[in-house]
Amino acid sequence: NDRLRVLDKLEFKEIKTKQAQALFDKLAINNALLVLDQPNENILKSVRNLPRIGTCSAVSLNVADLLSHEYLVVTEKALGQIEAQWMAVKAVKKEQGA
Repeated sequence: NDRLRVLDKLEFKEIKTKQAQALFDKLAINNALLVLDQPNENILKSVRNLPRIGTCSAVSLNVADLLSHEYLVVTEKALGQIEAQWMAVKAVKKEQGA
């Protein structure tokens, strides 16, 4: 599915909404959840004024956030964190016999 976009890394050297808009224009996305591996003030402040673009950390990702956006844009590190988190949940459920 083309609703998931994985970025090698994402860095903004300064707080610029135009820079964030250019990223999503390049991806041809106007409604997305941007998932970061760690808080980044430049990214968070650059994206906060973009309509229909949300942000969250990999550890706080939830189903409601996923269903509220058309696309999921994640960094490779964030994707690794998400996979590790869900594998840990799966292992606990398996141990509990669920």
